[in-house]
Amino acid sequence: MKKQLSKNKKETPMNDISQEYDFSKAKRVGTKYIKKLKAGTNIVILDPGLQKNFPTSESVNAALRLFLQIRQATL
Repeated sequence: MKKQLSKNKKETPMNDISQEYDFSKAKRVGTKYIKKLKAGTNIVILDPGLQKNFPTSESVNAALRLFLQIRQATL
């Protein structure tokens, strides 16, 4: 099944693009800063169910602060 293109768009085959651009000297963006980034941040991966309830860093931090206050009060 062929993909139909809109009348306003022209399809460019991949081999035409490779002739147009030269990525032979390209470098990955950010690799020289990765050590600085890792040293200055803590990255935590949340489960998808938790991400829905805590969509921002601020919401996660607020919940953790509240948890610590409750824990301190019960000790």
